[in-house]
Amino acid sequence: MRNGGNVIVTSGLLGKLQSRGIEQIANLYLTGPDALVRSFLGGRTKIDISEPMLIPQVHFITNDTWELASSVAGDNGFPMVTDSQYGKGHLFVITIPNNAADLYRLPPAILDTYRQITSADLPVHLAGAAKVALYEYDNGTLIVESFNDQAVTVQVAVPANFDTLRNLETGEAVPKLPATPARSSFTAAPEPPASRFTVRIAPHSYLAFALDNAAH
Repeated sequence: MRNGGNVIVTSGLLGKLQSRGIEQIANLYLTGPDALVRSFLGGRTKIDISEPMLIPQVHFITNDTWELASSVAGDNGFPMVTDSQYGKGHLFVITIPNNAADLYRLPPAILDTYRQITSADLPVHLAGAAKVALYEYDNGTLIVESFNDQAVTVQVAVPANFDTLRNLETGEAVPKLPATPARSSFTAAPEPPASRFTVRIAPHSYLAFALDNAAH
């Protein structure tokens, strides 16, 4: 981090590292009690889920850390993702619900923040529904696989020099979405220009794609 690298830890690891030196990097710690939450903030939009979940309470000093995604219970807010700058790099803490399966119930806006941070160094990004896996390869191909019981729609973002996402089974090209201004939900890795595509996936199935540019 001193030289510009970024580190990601879970709230559980943060708890294990308390009083073991992590406080020299950022003023972050677990309070002890858990929070029962069912509302989340995606940007400035409040999003409710059907049933509440328990999460550990991460406490931080405002001037030391940015809160990138949040949950809300009554008048209290609890961070889901924090960003603390250290040296030239950043320490990200991702809150994991007490029941890890509840990760699948997080609103897409919160889940996408998790994805954006953890895949910042990868060329292809995924956004949208939970229970969808992205497999990236170094030969310009990728696979999107859904483990959902119903069809879902996700968005795939690829480097801007590619303008076509071609279905390897059918040969059809997925229509490219209109360009939109780049936005980033965290400060360490501004979102680069990208070509974006909407993909619809049937239940428990996968789709394979190739990236093509205008020259092809």
